[in-house]
Amino acid sequence: MRVTNLAIMTFLKGAIPPRGVLEWTLMVKKQLFQKTTAWLRTLEKLFVILDALVLHQ
Repeated sequence: MRVTNLAIMTFLKGAIPPRGVLEWTLMVKKQLFQKTTAWLRTLEKLFVILDALVLHQ
């Protein structure tokens, strides 16, 4: 929902590059996906550390 609002706002401001809305949307989705996967990797590392700490007690 928030991504759609952001897209609409930037569209109204004319911030979308001339190559097209579809490419711009895909770019935004790709960036969001990369941020999400980075966050999940960090979370995974934390779980590995916690697991190691619990096992070594």
